[in-house]
Amino acid sequence: MELFRPDMHRRAVLRLEIQADLQRALGRNELVVHYQPIVDLASGRVEGTEALLRWQHPTRGVIMPDDFIPIAEATGMIVPIGYWVLREACRQTAQWRGRHPAASRLWVSVNISARQLAERDLVAQVGSALEETGLPSGALVLEITEGTLIQDIAETALKLQALKDLGVRLAIDDFGTGSSSLGYLRHFPIDVLKIDKSFVDGLSAAGTDGSALVEAIVEMARTLRLSTVAEGIEGKDQLAELQAMGCRSGQGFLFARPLAATAVEEFLRDGVAAPATI
Repeated sequence: MELFRPDMHRRAVLRLEIQADLQRALGRNELVVHYQPIVDLASGRVEGTEALLRWQHPTRGVIMPDDFIPIAEATGMIVPIGYWVLREACRQTAQWRGRHPAASRLWVSVNISARQLAERDLVAQVGSALEETGLPSGALVLEITEGTLIQDIAETALKLQALKDLGVRLAIDDFGTGSSSLGYLRHFPIDVLKIDKSFVDGLSAAGTDGSALVEAIVEMARTLRLSTVAEGIEGKDQLAELQAMGCRSGQGFLFARPLAATAVEEFLRDGVAAPATI
């Protein structure tokens, strides 16, 4: 028998409070999208951004996704929230492309949850977001985790192909950390592999095989004609190794943290991220 503990009660109450507040957050314009620049590692030019959700709670301050996304997924709120993020990211990217010559080919990467992927109207919603905002379909990358891909392989493959038919690109997020095998890659029309931060961290860790793992992923992607994006780049040594391996793109604190839309403007004026670090 599990005994009652005050900390358990506090966590349960907090969860219920966040759940109630989250149901009102979208209508009250408390949710915002931040963007982390994605950089061409060879040139240092900003080629895309990843859209990342933040919740500006009126009394709790900024709430990070790990503290509310699981609740949104459990309650189904992730579906309307996810569609809002998609439309907002498309709208903002279309605006940037029109405003800054250096960003005329900018693309945006948006995460799609398992609940969203299971929705029957996902393809229609994506098509509607592109049409409403005027963003070219090729400027949108949808990120799906490995675990989501293998929940229903046949149905997922059909859904992803329908998305590809719209012209969007597809990425596997946190590649190498899930339970999928390389054999699954041939079932899905994937364009991009995102190398998880845990592997990038291993590049600068002595006594590990981190470099070999990342190099294997990059080489495999090259063989399959897929692009690679390394996540969580924080050091110049990591950047140098990734460049030597031929990893095409990357993001991380070395270039920029996730930024409010207004703060991204300075990167887009000349198209180069943190030139002093390159």
